[in-house]
Amino acid sequence: MLNTTEEVTHILIGTRIESSDDSHRGTIRFYGTISGTGSDAEWLGIEWDVPTRGKHSGQHPKDSSKWLFRVAVEGSASFVKAATLNAKILLPQSTFLSALRVKYSNRSSKTRRSDQVEKVKSSGLRTRAVGEEVDVELVGWDKTRKQQSELERISIVGLAGMHIGWLDPALMAISCRTFAPSDQTHGSISAVCPAIEDLDLSRNLFSNWHDIARITMELKKLESLRLNSNRLVLHDMNSNLLRAGFEGLKVLALNSTNTPWSQMEQLAPYLPRLEALYLGFNYMSSFGNHAKYSNTEISTSYKVDDALFPNLETFHVESNTLSSWSEIANVVGRDMPRLKWLNLSDNKLLTLSADACDIAFANLSILNISNNLISKYGSIHALNAFPKLADIRVRNNPVFDSEIPTSLHQAIIQQNTRVNAAESVTSHVSKSDDLIARLGHGTRINGHIVSARDRSDAEMYYLVKVAHWVHALKMSFDAPAAAPGIEAASQSATKAPEAIELLIQEHHPRFQQLVAQYGMPEIAPVSATSAALKDRLRVLQFVLVEVAPEDKGAQTSNVTASAVAQEYLVRVSRVKVVEKKVPITMPMRALRALVARVLNVPGRTFRMRGVLGVKKGGDNLMLLDLEEEMRDVAYYDFESGDEIHVLCD
Repeated sequence: MLNTTEEVTHILIGTRIESSDDSHRGTIRFYGTISGTGSDAEWLGIEWDVPTRGKHSGQHPKDSSKWLFRVAVEGSASFVKAATLNAKILLPQSTFLSALRVKYSNRSSKTRRSDQVEKVKSSGLRTRAVGEEVDVELVGWDKTRKQQSELERISIVGLAGMHIGWLDPALMAISCRTFAPSDQTHGSISAVCPAIEDLDLSRNLFSNWHDIARITMELKKLESLRLNSNRLVLHDMNSNLLRAGFEGLKVLALNSTNTPWSQMEQLAPYLPRLEALYLGFNYMSSFGNHAKYSNTEISTSYKVDDALFPNLETFHVESNTLSSWSEIANVVGRDMPRLKWLNLSDNKLLTLSADACDIAFANLSILNISNNLISKYGSIHALNAFPKLADIRVRNNPVFDSEIPTSLHQAIIQQNTRVNAAESVTSHVSKSDDLIARLGHGTRINGHIVSARDRSDAEMYYLVKVAHWVHALKMSFDAPAAAPGIEAASQSATKAPEAIELLIQEHHPRFQQLVAQYGMPEIAPVSATSAALKDRLRVLQFVLVEVAPEDKGAQTSNVTASAVAQEYLVRVSRVKVVEKKVPITMPMRALRALVARVLNVPGRTFRMRGVLGVKKGGDNLMLLDLEEEMRDVAYYDFESGDEIHVLCD
């Protein structure tokens, strides 16, 4: 029995609560009377998990110079009358075992509506509107429910949002709750549910790590633990308890827990087998300890034996405010030598460097840096240096809206004024193709698998556009300056070849590699980029052909060599030829419909094959299948006189 305010205060401060009005959770930071209010009523000062739920910051309501308690985020607290405890402000309501029995034992054959919804959601199925009565038959659920009711066999347990806490007798007295004393005695949990391997305790009311360890130490098979949206402190460390509770864990989820990295450093010795760590939505702006994790330069050597998480392969820190790539590289290089998957989406990264990436990120194969503040293509190109990186996500970064200079004069202007515009030089190349061509080793980019065909198509198209860009740079060197003062700056700049080479290395460093692989593209005449209608048309020959038996059903391999193309032209028989003027902006799908109409062939029973370079002949002859129906005619670089062969299957 608690007799004094001091005893109650000692128990309540730091205790987790939930509002019965809106289910917001928070932590009690103050309990007692408040002088100057004209009342002897006792008050609770609550710091809410969601800062916008509060209005105060812990100051005395009548004197803002006096602090009753402190909060992490200004305006995240509220004062609530203590009389609302157990009515509107709920203390922990359940022990682990009582919640387990409520959810998984003694289920009636007629399942409650709320349980139906939960089961349907967990199965990935859809239900009707909330509140609408509907019978949902879950095939096989009777068998599953029977297995779950046998608690000693259950291996996956979800107890999220069930008001669970570790209830010592003093807290039970305040909360007016009673439970079987055996619920929290040592050995009680292991006797009831020894087979649990995956446990979700998210959105509950635990307040410290030791209470979690008292539960998990009895679950000898536990490998995955989710504690999202709890608030856990680590005081008076009990090493034996923590080791017994966490030494078998492989997966630990701490999203929305405000867990600082310093706390993870304390817990690391008790997590020797950890393979996946989730720390998203935690307001992390830094890993701290800059003496260990420099935020200005990347170390080139690390001692693997000193790593905090030697077996960690997956690390998610999305939706924080991290901004230093050097710091991240040092954390990974020093403490996560086996890391394969790093999620840094929705942070504040400005740049990314390839420095020491073969050391710090030697095993990294998956990287997500979407929704950051990366503004230079150098950061994107740096990813090519990561030795094993194959799966890359880089959506929604400012770099994709920046301008690449199209002349030496413009390059000088950008260097002097740091101008950014809304369109890049390869804006007419799709963003997907542009990224595929820039990232030479990516096999999955922004979630899309990159096939060999995708890569060769993207790289060749990109190469043509960059070749035109290089040609424009060379032409601009002889052009007059476009603004006062630029001519003098241009004259003082590096000589043209060196300047152009520097720009190529900065904006398109794979250009020479692609030239070596595919050859230097021909530069189209000025008419090819003219806005005049006559320059946007191509005179093409639509040819209905009969092919030799050996060619029936054969597919070309992207671009067929000229010698093979010449042999093919000898073997085909021309049945019908129609000449048409075609705008280069026409979609290939529309071109296919036009071909079907003018040659009078069924729309989906034929293949189209392009014969390019007909007028020039010789080595310029090229043969390719026209399968990209979502592209424009311009994609294939047709010239007037080229042919489209129609092969009926």
